[in-house]
Amino acid sequence: MSFVQELDQVEQLRNRVADLEAQLLNKDQQLNQERQSSDRKFRTLTDNLPIILYGVDVNGTVTLSEGKGLAGLGLKPGQAVGTSAFETYKNSPEALANLKRALTGESFQFIQNILDVHMQTWYSPTYDEAGKLTGTLGLTIDVSDRMRAEAELHESRNLLQLVLDSIPVRVFWKDTKSNYMGCNQLFADDAKIKTTKDLIGKNDYDFYPNDADAFREDDAKVIASGKSQLNFEEQQTTTDGGVMWLRTSKVPLRNVAGEIVGVLGTYDDITELKKAETELQESKNRLELAFKAANLASWDWNMVTNYTIYDAGFNRMLGLEPGTLGNDLSGFSDNLHPDDMERTFKAVADYAEGRAPKYETEFRLKHKDGSYRWVYATGLIVERQADGQTARMIGVNQDITARKQAALEIQESKKRLEMALEGAHLGLWDSNWVTRHTVVDARYEKMLGFAPGELAGDNPTHESKAHPDDLPAMLMGLTSYVEGKTPDYSVEFRTSTKNGDWKWISAKAQIVEWDADGKPLRLAGVNQDITEQKHAEIALRESKERLELALDGAEMGTWEANLITNKTLFDARYEKMLGFAPGELAGENATLVSEIHPDDMTKLFEVVMHYVTGQRPDYEVEFRTSTKNGDWKWIYAKAQIVERMPDGTPLRLAGVNQDITARKNAEQERETLLTNEREARREAQEALRMKDLFLATMSHELRTPLNAMIGFQHLMLFSQQLNADNSHMAERSIANSQRLLNLINNILDISRIATGGLKIVPVKMSVRHLAEGIGTDLNLQAKEKGLNLKVEVADDVPEQILHDEERLGQIMLNLVGNALKFTEVNGTVTLRVRSGNERLVIEVQDNGIGIPASQKHVIFDDFVQLDNSSTRKHQGAGLGLAIVKRLALLMQGSITVESEIGQGSTFVVTLPLNLNPEMYQ
Repeated sequence: MSFVQELDQVEQLRNRVADLEAQLLNKDQQLNQERQSSDRKFRTLTDNLPIILYGVDVNGTVTLSEGKGLAGLGLKPGQAVGTSAFETYKNSPEALANLKRALTGESFQFIQNILDVHMQTWYSPTYDEAGKLTGTLGLTIDVSDRMRAEAELHESRNLLQLVLDSIPVRVFWKDTKSNYMGCNQLFADDAKIKTTKDLIGKNDYDFYPNDADAFREDDAKVIASGKSQLNFEEQQTTTDGGVMWLRTSKVPLRNVAGEIVGVLGTYDDITELKKAETELQESKNRLELAFKAANLASWDWNMVTNYTIYDAGFNRMLGLEPGTLGNDLSGFSDNLHPDDMERTFKAVADYAEGRAPKYETEFRLKHKDGSYRWVYATGLIVERQADGQTARMIGVNQDITARKQAALEIQESKKRLEMALEGAHLGLWDSNWVTRHTVVDARYEKMLGFAPGELAGDNPTHESKAHPDDLPAMLMGLTSYVEGKTPDYSVEFRTSTKNGDWKWISAKAQIVEWDADGKPLRLAGVNQDITEQKHAEIALRESKERLELALDGAEMGTWEANLITNKTLFDARYEKMLGFAPGELAGENATLVSEIHPDDMTKLFEVVMHYVTGQRPDYEVEFRTSTKNGDWKWIYAKAQIVERMPDGTPLRLAGVNQDITARKNAEQERETLLTNEREARREAQEALRMKDLFLATMSHELRTPLNAMIGFQHLMLFSQQLNADNSHMAERSIANSQRLLNLINNILDISRIATGGLKIVPVKMSVRHLAEGIGTDLNLQAKEKGLNLKVEVADDVPEQILHDEERLGQIMLNLVGNALKFTEVNGTVTLRVRSGNERLVIEVQDNGIGIPASQKHVIFDDFVQLDNSSTRKHQGAGLGLAIVKRLALLMQGSITVESEIGQGSTFVVTLPLNLNPEMYQ
């Protein structure tokens, strides 16, 4: 080979080396760019997610410490590198054991509590190129929110089960094949099983084989139609062979998607209530909650070209195959919920333009199945253009649907629980047996009339407010439960309300917390107001007792006749009434009818047939029937149709028979007495006429000389020829004569009013002149007693009205005279007259001795004096107020009185302002 050829080969080798170097440089640059991109993605993940990524070599030395979650432990990224993980975990045996386990090369995950933060950790071993174990890589995520949600869900389920077990209603739910999925404790008790869990997976044939077909048929109807069946009554054969009546409700049980997955049922034992014709209805809904684990996805968005990279997790989050979303932003925006569109892109813009410190938001994305998944998104700007505009963002999405759904369902569960408690009149309470402090909810406080927070105290079950008669049973029930003798604390008692009333309470509770030794720490339960139910039970019992007494007292017997079988049953009262032994009178209707008196047979048969065929509205008849010893007794019978056949034909007739023999005998005797009564009435009327004639004659004969005497005494008094003593005696003589004249007039008026002889004569008159004249006439009498007499006539009283002047004057005179009589020295008597609403009001007020409340109802009776002693201080026959009341009623008016002992009295007479002359012609 020539030298030139060798140089040429050398040059070729040199060029080839240069090409290789260029290729290596280009490859190195590509690898560097890929490393930088990978570092940026890694940094985005660690800086924006609440995770901790760390590595530990086989010697326990920390080789990697990254992630936003380090802040929760008080650390910064990279701070722990070079430290000993064994030393860090020396005070946490669980964490140290897990680390040592990981350093053996095992992959696993676990959840632990670090500084009150629940962390979920995945360990994965690391190896060198030779395959030798070099350590472990750990990834930790803060799952505190999830753990709290799970705890709240668990607590909510426990509370729901407690409520279901506490309410006085049987609750159960089944799947579409009528297999039991759950129930409350009352249902379990009826089925004779120990716990509600023992019911799961079984069906009605296991408990109620006689009724299972009917129950399952009802279930199938509800499931097939999707419609509820509410408050229907059915019979159930109990496990011990008895029969109980149920009021049942069944509704379709649906999942979150609205699909029917079974049936939810409730029922009440209305065996006793059915007898009392009282209905109770309770229905409760079963709540279901779901929770799903977190799911992470990353994305890379070029905001200039809209070129977007979605990782496999993003597609998987939406139920799609990898690559389905493509590489355009529309893959995201097309699946974004319309209601979240504006808010989501505004969050991006605010961050990109510097108005927000970071991009962090929540939105909904459409899943392949048509549902929407809640997503928590965070992102970081990783590239900008020359003018500073955002060019590229990288971020991560986290599926928080489970958290959102759990929070929503918990909120909805609490809302439904609140509604259930409110509807059932239930109140919750929680007693701490260590602090002796009890917390009750606002419902129970409101139930007893207390304000929120007012009832909390140091008595676990509020025994201090319980009725003394119920306290022993309460304490015994609590002791039995705590000692394990009963499955729960269940008792009924009375407790006092804020205003001192008593309310009946049904209390149910369970121990919800124990100490390490198994001693109770907390007791929680529900109290239900059952006052109305208790009152109904008491009223029913008393009603039955009263009915029994009424039937006994009225000598009534009950009976029931079957119109198809012709059989009649009588109770013991009716049999005893006719002299038969219990059960001796039952038999065929035809046989029993033969015992009816022949004269009453047609009438009785006609009433029965007309009532049964609808020709008369009721069955009510009197007839005679024979007793066992052959006597006849009169019977009053009343009955109703109580059951009909499907076609409306009467089936059963029930009624009462009353022995009215004594009444019938009395009616015959009454006919005999009527003649004597008519004769006696005629004689009494004649005697009354003679009395009226005597009163009229005697009052005229007495008033004539009295008027003359009063006139002469006035002449003597005004002659001014009498000394002071004689003048005083003349005045007293006039007053006593006038009193006697008033008595005679009152007696005559009472008699005339009673017999209708007193007539009302309406004339045009001035009430003002009448009232002022009476004030003048009685002023002397007032001054004699040292009293102040005032007359007040309101301006609204017309100058003239159409009224009976004499009777108005008599009313005023008697009321004022009565007030003067019972008012002490220095007192005041006021006569007031006013009008309004076409009524005339006469009011007389005094500050005298007053009237006892117990005597107000008798002061208007004839000849009534409150002081009936022989030494009474106030004179009078007790006719004044009686006449006033009768005159007021005669003129379509009324009189009332208000009085207090020692304070005085006020009499008010209300009359028509103008009388209608046609009423008194």
